[in-house]
Amino acid sequence: MTATYFRIQTADRNPSELLNPEHQTSGNWHDIESLARIGVSVCDSRESLAAYLAQSGIPYGSGEWVIVELRGDLSDDDPCDAEYGELLIHPTEIVSVSPMGDEFLDLIGAAYDLIGA
Repeated sequence: MTATYFRIQTADRNPSELLNPEHQTSGNWHDIESLARIGVSVCDSRESLAAYLAQSGIPYGSGEWVIVELRGDLSDDDPCDAEYGELLIHPTEIVSVSPMGDEFLDLIGAAYDLIGA
């Protein structure tokens, strides 16, 4: 079933590359090849993406990163960070691309607060 998902990526990366099956793989931030997975790493909402970022250690920053909203079908592979809300999909459509603004950074901050509580 096709649903809508969210991810972040660097602003200089062309989001349309996500639609190319040759680019639909995910690694981890430590470049451990054995952890490569089939599918694009996403979360099922902006809130779950913010919570994922609060826990993952990904070096995001406003201005250099964008939020990509996309539709796609779930991959059969298992994500590396499923316990943090990561999913893997095969994207079929780019819905929107927007900068990581203050509102989203506030969501990440709120997620940090919940983790520390």
